[in-house]
Amino acid sequence: MAHILVVDDGEGIRRMVRLTLASIGHTVDTAPDGEAGLDMAQRAEGYDLVLTDEKMPGISGVELVAQLRLQRPALRAMVMTAYDSPALAYTAMDAGASDFIAKPFEAHDLRQAVAGVLSRPAEGLLCRAGTSDGAVTGSQPGSTSFWVHGYRYRPLPTGDPDTEHAAGISGPCRRYLLIGPLGDQLVCHVVVTPHVEARVVSAFGRDLPHASEAWDSVCRGALRDALWRGAGVPPPVLAVYALGAADVDDACRVAEAEGGRD
Repeated sequence: MAHILVVDDGEGIRRMVRLTLASIGHTVDTAPDGEAGLDMAQRAEGYDLVLTDEKMPGISGVELVAQLRLQRPALRAMVMTAYDSPALAYTAMDAGASDFIAKPFEAHDLRQAVAGVLSRPAEGLLCRAGTSDGAVTGSQPGSTSFWVHGYRYRPLPTGDPDTEHAAGISGPCRRYLLIGPLGDQLVCHVVVTPHVEARVVSAFGRDLPHASEAWDSVCRGALRDALWRGAGVPPPVLAVYALGAADVDDACRVAEAEGGRD
């Protein structure tokens, strides 16, 4: 079992996380803020995981992770946040967090997310969003892995157009392999609906072929958000019915950059 440090300024959260993880055999220490957590992590050797709140007085969770990762590059770290924002969570990933989990969460969500982080080798761990996880080589086409709530997902080759058409899929579609904390696997098709396709094309100002990387951006974001907000496995076919303005802008930027490479 693992030795885990929990950092949160909420006494109730610290107690809940400690009891949940201790009940399955982990050794859990707690700290009430980022400064105390940094001090404990620096003085104690052998923490397998630091689980920290994002928003705290003084040193934030993202700052704590960044400082700890400078000292121990292979340290696993997970950030908890009450803000319903995947973008904020990905800022934590950029700082070096191995994963993140949204508050409020159930005990089984926490156990699954922690199991997912601890299942990865710590040595040489690459934790930035969009990097490979060590078992998968990021330099290989289509091999990039992403982690959300303990679930790993990675793109698969696009399916046969005739097969997709027969299944009623007419818009841009991307396939992903999802791997759960316990190793369970699922292939998920993310399908862009005609309304969303038309919105992106209108914003871009010209047609976008279904093979465009812009649809990679749209589908990847939709799957990421579904995992983030649902904290569980999405359906085998995930339809994109709505898209935020920022996501539309991201897709257009990808399409523009893609055009510049042609």
